[in-house]
Amino acid sequence: MSLQTLKRRVSSLEYRYVFLHGFASGPSTRKGQHLKEFFAKQSIPLFIPDLNIPSFEELQVSLILKFLENNLNIEEKKDDTKDIKSIKWRIIASSLGGFIATRFAELYPERVDSLLLLAPAFDLPERWKNRLNLEEWKSNGALSVYNYKSKCMNAVKYIFYQDLKENHPSYPIPTKLLMDLVNNNKDQSLKETCHSDSSTTITIVHGKQDSSVPLDTTEEFIRKCNEAVPASGDTIDVHIVEDGHELTEPSTLSLFEKIISEKWLLR
Repeated sequence: MSLQTLKRRVSSLEYRYVFLHGFASGPSTRKGQHLKEFFAKQSIPLFIPDLNIPSFEELQVSLILKFLENNLNIEEKKDDTKDIKSIKWRIIASSLGGFIATRFAELYPERVDSLLLLAPAFDLPERWKNRLNLEEWKSNGALSVYNYKSKCMNAVKYIFYQDLKENHPSYPIPTKLLMDLVNNNKDQSLKETCHSDSSTTITIVHGKQDSSVPLDTTEEFIRKCNEAVPASGDTIDVHIVEDGHELTEPSTLSLFEKIISEKWLLR
């Protein structure tokens, strides 16, 4: 397929693209900017919102989800040529952003077409419970962490952990997307000719040397997907790469481009 044909196929903006950064990060993250440049070469905008909502200190996943729900609406309304309901998002998301993307797909399945999750930070409360002094964090009211956006130590309040623990599952399950995956997989003829009603894909990239989010969290997520929607976990593409949590090795960045091209841009 020529680049000109590719541009015609995506010019209708039936699908929109967004990158969600991770914890203690921001829109200038290396992965996000690399992908923004890649999409720009295809004349496709990549929306990269700042998820430090309402601020890094006051960070709460519930508020981030509400922010996304509102702002993805705003992005949709910029295009007057399409019915808002026909526009779906293809989400690329890193670490905490991967958790948020999966939770967003669970809560708003009608808004999401596909997910590309980069070392998604599932089971965060349990993992932090084993690594941090939660009682001290709670009593002090805030925890000092290195913020890659500000490039210095910043405080994040205990409400972040409390909101995550009390209001969100450790493993969000996007049931509607999983059902679409299974249905697509059953009908090979439609899948091969790209005439299926759904183009849904869920892909995970995780580094072997990831010391922040263990690889077994991805394995547990797939197991839970299979429990919720039988055989759905088998349709999730998982790429285990020689990389750490950052996933910024040149070979990994090239893999992102390959996945995006094959699963989304060349369909």
